[in-house]
Amino acid sequence: MIASVASTAQSTRVYKPRTVILGEKPQGTQWLERICTSGLFDVIAGITRESGKRWWGEDRFIDVLKEHHVPQMSRDMLHTLEYDILLSFVYPFIIEPEHLKRAHWYAVNLHESPLPRYRGCNGCSHAILEGDTTYGTTLHTMEAALDAGEIVDQITFPIDPTETAKELYVRTSEHSSELLKRNLHTLASGKLPQRSMDTNAELIHARSSLANLKHIPDASLEDVASIASFGRALDFLPFEPAFFLRNDAKYYVFIERSSGRNLADGALPLLRSIPAADLPDAFRLPAKRPMVVMREDRYRKDYPVF
Repeated sequence: MIASVASTAQSTRVYKPRTVILGEKPQGTQWLERICTSGLFDVIAGITRESGKRWWGEDRFIDVLKEHHVPQMSRDMLHTLEYDILLSFVYPFIIEPEHLKRAHWYAVNLHESPLPRYRGCNGCSHAILEGDTTYGTTLHTMEAALDAGEIVDQITFPIDPTETAKELYVRTSEHSSELLKRNLHTLASGKLPQRSMDTNAELIHARSSLANLKHIPDASLEDVASIASFGRALDFLPFEPAFFLRNDAKYYVFIERSSGRNLADGALPLLRSIPAADLPDAFRLPAKRPMVVMREDRYRKDYPVF
């Protein structure tokens, strides 16, 4: 009788798919923790970068792997594993097609933009620069092409007309956490709902896609609303803000009090436009959220630039 009960228990045990997770950053670490504690997956390996400068500061991805006794591996060791699911959480490197194909069930990526629009990097900044009113985050299967495959699920939401790229980025991560949470059981089931995604007409924004967009054209300096658009879109501490050049000097533009930049001298002059000459080294411009214009040498004394 005891043997019969044990046999029945074994036969009804739910299979936990063997899962490999690639990721980094605070949100990738949070999602790794959620997968490991869900009880739905057998996480057999984790992959992240081990060294290098990180703009977000400390990364606990490796710590979480150790806490859950998950082996850390390099990506080139994936060929030694048998796995059902390959999960990518804001992993910054291209995953080779042979590793995607080795996933018996599927390879899935959580990409923080509303695919197929904004493939690649810097989606929050591009969305603001292009005047979009909505943004989103996408769970999708992976193919050899970057940010391609089929959509599993997606959340879209309004862009606040005054928020910065960094603030939109933070809100997107919150929605991404909800997106993963509501798809955990589906991911573990081996049966994903999928709908096609047409990427043919969409650009892939490289990691360096903002490099040539930070310089505010002279024509845009005549319109405070245009300046504000650049200021919001490139306001992503610790990266370099939007700027313009005047008399061989660089002037940064950012949203006042964004990312904790509370200026000690609240008595900065308030100007209605950018004067043609004799600029103060720092001043404010009126907008729905006032902007600060600050000469580069003064800015870099107080704020890091990655």
